[in-house]
Amino acid sequence: MEVLAYMHRDNIIPREFPKFQLSKIPEYRKTAKQMPTMMGRDGSTLVANRLRADLTKRPRHAPDVKPHEDYYQDLLDCRLFSRFLQPARRKP
Repeated sequence: MEVLAYMHRDNIIPREFPKFQLSKIPEYRKTAKQMPTMMGRDGSTLVANRLRADLTKRPRHAPDVKPHEDYYQDLLDCRLFSRFLQPARRKP
């Protein structure tokens, strides 16, 4: 979840991470979005708890770095979690 929240070009200090390839950030974020799906039920619980904390004004973001602008959308885009957002199907 931290990769989705903080993996942003503005949060990477080149002198602290001289070998970090900024061009790979989209690839790292894409992989991070797939992790909850790979984790199964635990992954969806993790995403739901993180969203709940953020929406109830208890975010766990570090005060000195800003979250990525796509962070919340990325959480909602996690395939495993998104199936819970689909409308319930009615039985015929």
